Amino acid sequence: MDYDDLPRLGVCILTLNSGIIINYVLNFLLMQEYPKEKIFYLVVDGGSSDNTLEIVHEVFKNNPGLTSEVLVAAGTNIPQARNVCIEKLLSTGVDYILFVDSDVIVATTSAFQLITQLAKEKGTPINIVIPLRFFKNVEELHKFVNELQLNETSISPEDLIPSTSREYGFHDNISRISFFTEI
Repeated sequence: MDYDDLPRLGVCILTLNSGIIINYVLNFLLMQEYPKEKIFYLVVDGGSSDNTLEIVHEVFKNNPGLTSEVLVAAGTNIPQARNVCIEKLLSTGVDYILFVDSDVIVATTSAFQLITQLAKEKGTPINIVIPLRFFKNVEELHKFVNELQLNETSISPEDLIPSTSREYGFHDNISRISFFTEI
């Protein structure tokens, strides 16, 4: 595969008191089969009062070679925080912005490649529809994630839905790619 042809990605994760799961979210994202030098990871935090920021900093510190940044935008709502993310990522020259919710585990290593390929082909934002999984308690969540095998969950072209919406002040030259699910 010619990595030179792959687009530059900005991965935006909005957080607020996500300490219970953010370690898993980030570590699964870092397992993507996509060149690290083509990805800018940006965490925009709404002013967490738990250990979210400490965990994020630790994960980034333990993964040398990442291009990453953490911004605190205390008191922002989700659309405002997304706009903070868009503004920052546009200034870095990324080709695509991927919004990954802070409670979404992407358990397939080819997700970034598949999504960007479809976005390039369709020339439109892409939404991913993934089944929801809810947990009764934190122990159940930890047990599930610790037993989760990479690639156990796969994304097929049928899961990728081209969208014509341009919400949250998106610019026409940046496609929106979102993972929609909750854990």
